[in-house]
Amino acid sequence: MTEPAERGVTLWEQELFAHHRWGQHGERGGEEQGKLLALWRRAQPLDKQCQQVLEQIVALEICNWNLEDSLMALARAIGGKTPAALSVGHLPSVTEERWRHVWAYYLALRNWLPCQVAAGYDAILGWCDPSGRVRERVTDLLGKPDQLKQLYLERFCLCLEFWLGGYYPSQSAQMTAHAAAVEAVEQQIGQLDPNGDILGAMHDEGNGRLQPCHHKAFRRYEIIISSIGAGQWRAVMPMRGTDGIERGQRLSLHTWTPCSRGSRRRPVAHEPARMRACESGFTSCSASLMTASCSSDRCWSHFSARSNSPPSSGPKPGWGGKGPDPVDRLWKESAAAVVRS
Repeated sequence: MTEPAERGVTLWEQELFAHHRWGQHGERGGEEQGKLLALWRRAQPLDKQCQQVLEQIVALEICNWNLEDSLMALARAIGGKTPAALSVGHLPSVTEERWRHVWAYYLALRNWLPCQVAAGYDAILGWCDPSGRVRERVTDLLGKPDQLKQLYLERFCLCLEFWLGGYYPSQSAQMTAHAAAVEAVEQQIGQLDPNGDILGAMHDEGNGRLQPCHHKAFRRYEIIISSIGAGQWRAVMPMRGTDGIERGQRLSLHTWTPCSRGSRRRPVAHEPARMRACESGFTSCSASLMTASCSSDRCWSHFSARSNSPPSSGPKPGWGGKGPDPVDRLWKESAAAVVRS
């Protein structure tokens, strides 16, 4: 196997065995890996453009704020065997407008904290939050200031700075300064609120969920801010308990697969098992689509009826027209693998 191919299959395996996918299912993960490797061997060799499409697919997560547009962009990329023009996955997917919204929360918090002379936060906040909605919301959630609230807010601002700074490299000057500031603030919080649960919850939130690319980032911000204002974790904003189900239903509209040519059986929204299959099998589904597209442009017409781009015509590479079409067979196997997942 060539070096690019080895890198590609390593990327797939890392995603396949991630804890939120097949990594938590023991032997089932090994079974899915076997299917992946079988499909991978049939798809070789991948050219440079297909490799780039593969990397874009791997970058997308179910929690991404722009999931549905990203899925459709990847569908077009798979069909055309060219990388998607849309920036897909994690922080690259965050638009300037979304960055301004993140800055609005950060600047509103900084502006709420006391200072001895006029600060410059307000001037920039007016550009990021011209309607004043974020400023008003933050003020309402925090209530009257006190020392403990100020310390908690300082800790939260440090968390936001970490993401706004674009992941400080380990052993860097930024990381050193960040770690020292976090330690100092948390020590003072511990002295004033030794039994509080807000700090522990903030640690969990800072471990990935506060990334600006997360679809619930701004709700999580307000959960933390309202908890600080109330002095108790989630005293104002209790759990809704429906977000995962709703997202699974939306995702199921994009990841259905046909079991035969001309057949399009969509997942039923209220089928929990099928919704879980859509979520945990997304990587396998994408791998299958990638495999099929490397052999035939025709997979695009199977993948999505929503696209306005017609499938390309002309001879299909690797298929002479005699006997069963291997691409159709591969597609059926791919679909069955996802349904079983």
